[in-house]
Parts: sequence; structure tokens; C-alpha cells
Amino acid sequence: MAKILMADDEPQFQESYKERLKGDGHTVLIATSARDALNMLDSHPDINLLVLDIMMPYERLEDLLRMGVAAVVSAAETDVWTGVRLYRKIKSDYPRLKVVILSVLSEADIRNEAPSLAFDCPFLRKGGANSDGNYDVIRSVLAER
Repeated sequence: MAKILMADDEPQFQESYKERLKGDGHTVLIATSARDALNMLDSHPDINLLVLDIMMPYERLEDLLRMGVAAVVSAAETDVWTGVRLYRKIKSDYPRLKVVILSVLSEADIRNEAPSLAFDCPFLRKGGANSDGNYDVIRSVLAER
């Protein structure tokens, strides 16, 4: 089975995904910030999949600078850019790592905030009627070994 890193700051989503994926026999690690996710990826090189909330918060300004964010305009923009920068850093530093993007926002909303961003992975909406379909997508990504 796979080792999955769930990078999400919302406990209800963390637990829901964790329990369901553990029920499939996977090991699930939780990161609650961009910094936590980077640290876990560094300390667990056997992670097979990152499920990333694109609106991950930062913890300190130096965390943003570490990820290459040069300017901060607003808290909302910071959250989006932190997730986007984290995604780009992961694709650069861990090119073989499979990633699934999660967000309460639509992909179009994210693209409005970050027009140059190109996702080369599945983009899933959080919660509601999407949940079962999201698990199916995660399972199919894991099956692509």
C-alpha cells in the first residue's frame, strides 16, 4: 500500500480523508502548513502521493521566503500563493511525486489568482457531493504506479 501525505489545515478534511484512505490500507501522514509539508517530504522520502490543499497557510514570513515568495499583498493572496509556491517547489524538488490538488475554490478561481499556473495533476473540489468522486480519483492516481 501507499504512503500518502495529506497537506491540509482543516481538521474535518484531514480526518475524513485520513480515515477513508487508511481504510484502504494506506499510511496517511498529516501536514497542517506548507512548512510541515516540506519537512515531512524531507524526512519521509518514501511518500508516494501528496494530497495538497492549494490554500495552505504559511506560518511565518521566513517560510514564504524559503519557498520563494518575494512579496505579500494580502492574507487571502498569501494563502493562495503559498499553496501555489509549495506546489511549484514540490514539482521542482520532487518531480516523481504524484500530487492531487484539493481546494474549496474552483480551478477557475485559482487560475484567476495565479493565471500562469499550469496543473499537471488532478484538481479536486473539497467536500459535499464531490467526496466519493475525489476518493475515486485519488485511488486511480495511486494505481498509476
